[in-house]
Amino acid sequence: MFIHIIESKAKDTAESGFVLVLALVVLLMLSLLGVWALNTATFELDVAGGLQQVEKQFNVAEGAVNAEAGKVGFFLQPFYQISNPSIPNQLLIPTTDATFDPGNDTPTILADITTGDSATWPWENLLQNYDNLPANTNEFDYRYLTTYLYPDTAPMGYDPNSFSAYKFRIQGGATLAPAVVEMGGTKVGVKAM
Repeated sequence: MFIHIIESKAKDTAESGFVLVLALVVLLMLSLLGVWALNTATFELDVAGGLQQVEKQFNVAEGAVNAEAGKVGFFLQPFYQISNPSIPNQLLIPTTDATFDPGNDTPTILADITTGDSATWPWENLLQNYDNLPANTNEFDYRYLTTYLYPDTAPMGYDPNSFSAYKFRIQGGATLAPAVVEMGGTKVGVKAM
């Protein structure tokens, strides 16, 4: 009987090391799974932050288009008045340095405007706040370009002898992102004589 107890103790001692090794392997696998989950969560936060920034800059570009569209046809900006409607594809750009770049954001004022290059378009700010802060803090700065396309007949309800419709294209782009929003529209104005 004494011999049987010794044999059974020896058998239990040999198996207790396996449980320890198995516990360490399981702990290692759980640690690796935790590290993987942490890296995945960090990556997803980076992606979400990037998408949020893109959405914000798209909203700035869209706001730029709507802000400039609201000015077309009113006499607040003299360069938005069509002096000769018979000339199609006229760029309606500011004529002074102060209106081309109110915040002095660029050294090239009244540059040669290129329709395909938004870096040459006039500057503006959605909040009308020109603090000359560094570029990465001027999040509401935008560039815009308004083009008079061609004349059209006055819509129903307007006297065609006194009024005409003018087709416009307005493009706006946020300065911190390459997003450009374009909108077309028609404004009704007094017919040029």
